[in-house]
Amino acid sequence: MRSILGVLVVLLAASAEAGQIPVKGRPGLALKQRGDRAVARLPEGRTVPLTRDGPCTGCALQQAELVGERFGVALIFLATYASRPRMPTGMCGAGEERILRINRLRPRPREAVALRIDSCWLTIESDKGSSWDAREGMLQVSRWTPASGAEAERFAWRIAPDGRVDAVPTRNPATTD
Repeated sequence: MRSILGVLVVLLAASAEAGQIPVKGRPGLALKQRGDRAVARLPEGRTVPLTRDGPCTGCALQQAELVGERFGVALIFLATYASRPRMPTGMCGAGEERILRINRLRPRPREAVALRIDSCWLTIESDKGSSWDAREGMLQVSRWTPASGAEAERFAWRIAPDGRVDAVPTRNPATTD
């Protein structure tokens, strides 16, 4: 009887982890695709629904990596999706969509920011990746878009010790005189 229960426990654990993508650099954090949506499974077992992913139906989650974290209050990660996996020979069939995400953990887990920083489909390209300053709680990222012109668009957020995520004004050439 114990061996049967042991086998059932192993099978249930394996099926629970099927379809999950571990977030590189953060044990216990994983993303799971559910149809056209994804959820983040936090190390404590709680889940956070993520905003709609990709510019197309069926964008497939490929990988995820930790960018930084404010311990106990926020996780910052980059999720990579296949642009159009159902059309491998069509436009962007082999392309990628990368979305930078900030998930608040307090007072309750929720997604605070989702910004596409690379997109084959929307012609967006990240510029030098993201920059995380854990001491200051400051995240910065820049990207090139068809509207950004000669200089990249810049974005910044400050993550407070209580988990609050605030946008920090930046000088963007596409929006200034």
